[in-house]
Amino acid sequence: MTAITGRFRKTRSLIGVEAGDTSATNFGLAVDIGTTTLAVKLLDLKTGRVRARASAYNQQASFGADVISRIIHAQKDDGLYQLEKTVTDDLNCLIAEVSETAGISSNDITAAVCSGNMTMLHLLLGIDPTYLRREPYAAVTNFFPCLKAEQTRIRINPQGTVQCLPGVASYVGADISAGVVACGMADSEQLCLFIDIGTNGEIVLGSRDWLVCCASSAGPAFEGAGISSGMRADPGAIEKIIIQDGRCDYETIGRLPANGICGSGLVELLSELFREKVIDRSGKFISEDGPGMRRTKGGLEFLVAGAKETGTRDIVINADDIENLIRSKAAVFAAVSVILQHLSLDFTAIERVFIAGGFGTGLNISKAVSIGLLPPLEEKRFSFIGNSSLSGALDCLADSNMLDKVGETARKMTYFELGADNSFMDEYTKALFLPHTELERFK
Repeated sequence: MTAITGRFRKTRSLIGVEAGDTSATNFGLAVDIGTTTLAVKLLDLKTGRVRARASAYNQQASFGADVISRIIHAQKDDGLYQLEKTVTDDLNCLIAEVSETAGISSNDITAAVCSGNMTMLHLLLGIDPTYLRREPYAAVTNFFPCLKAEQTRIRINPQGTVQCLPGVASYVGADISAGVVACGMADSEQLCLFIDIGTNGEIVLGSRDWLVCCASSAGPAFEGAGISSGMRADPGAIEKIIIQDGRCDYETIGRLPANGICGSGLVELLSELFREKVIDRSGKFISEDGPGMRRTKGGLEFLVAGAKETGTRDIVINADDIENLIRSKAAVFAAVSVILQHLSLDFTAIERVFIAGGFGTGLNISKAVSIGLLPPLEEKRFSFIGNSSLSGALDCLADSNMLDKVGETARKMTYFELGADNSFMDEYTKALFLPHTELERFK
């Protein structure tokens, strides 16, 4: 068994002695600790085949939907313990699930590689995250030591290794360094833009020669959180929508009855509402009595699908939902704009755009551009890479050389602090319209 310690210095250690030939039951676990969602893949370390996968909501959301709320909670009595226990309990349930699916014991899992944003990895290991949001705005460490599982709450083989991947700065974590390597950007000769649209909007610009990164607080809206009918991209989630005369024609994941709207569906819904003139450029409803509109105690809302149609509940979008979505898209677009400005580059210089996160392959590029979420470039420049954080963890689990690559990439990235830049608020304010205040940028 190869263990990884320090800055990915490889050492060998014996983790157990078993009777007979048990090499066929040696497994590894790739883990992505997301602010909203946890995801794992079980890898057969002998064959290199993924044997099982599972995901679940991160129940830390009960302490706050965003990382700042959770960092604040960690400062309370037993707060850090509560957050650590919650996420490891969730993870251990997923470990039990994939073990059962593969017909193995969790003791057969001898290595885990964990990726995620910096706050999530601190909380996973019970490390105080206070100074991620306070001066000097620094992580306790960007490079985590390799631990034995018995030193953590993670229920795999107690002598197995647990390696958290390295991050860059407080708000650019292992999920980004792993993703940049997984998509091939770290080795590309082309100028690439990496966008991870999650609870935070992390941006990386560069190529194999140089990498600059930043992060903006996009919020969890495009992950379905904080949206009245929002949900993850699970079966039954509306992922595609067309509106005509107030009537919605939509498709759901798995072609099941609609149960909510996932991120790609929310992008399409916002775009369609704007195209059909249900909302104006600021996102306000234009008419109270137009097709699909209705007034409730909470205010105006647009009906996407009624309870008779879904079999369970009305699926709607209201004024607060639209405001949250516009703020989220503005934060992402503004971050891209600022980083380009500081490098004296224009959107047209970008040769490839990698889109990571929960959108998967369901995002409609033209509609995302129409609301000002993505830069106005030809569709052929865009590539969807799904959960690149999990893909990167899986690559590192399968090949220890990839661990070195992620470490090198994390050290190579130059972090740009948007909070210290006055131009970010200017760009953010301009982006709080559909698609943008400066319409000429979208022609």
